[in-house]
Amino acid sequence: MEHRFSKRYLVDIDVVIDPGSTGKFDGQAKNISYDGMYVYTSVSHLFPYMGVKVHFFLDNIEHSADALVVHASSHGAGMLFCDPLPVDVWPPNLKQFRTISVATSV
Repeated sequence: MEHRFSKRYLVDIDVVIDPGSTGKFDGQAKNISYDGMYVYTSVSHLFPYMGVKVHFFLDNIEHSADALVVHASSHGAGMLFCDPLPVDVWPPNLKQFRTISVATSV
């Protein structure tokens, strides 16, 4: 069942994930929404309910967001932003992204 609350956009964004105690590592965001993102990474020490800070560029502006890992696998992790992206950065330049789904809550 789909539990998304906002549109997802296909992206190809380099990110740095900072889980705090284990050191920073790189990832690749493949979709982003107002309230979260999915990041591919080869690092396997992300776990559900783990708090992280995600650093990324959107429309050539650097952003940081506190996030909660909601699911993780050996390929990456889905993250929910603790606070939605600020209104002044959302929505991103829509010419850069393609919508891949519209959220519905059931």
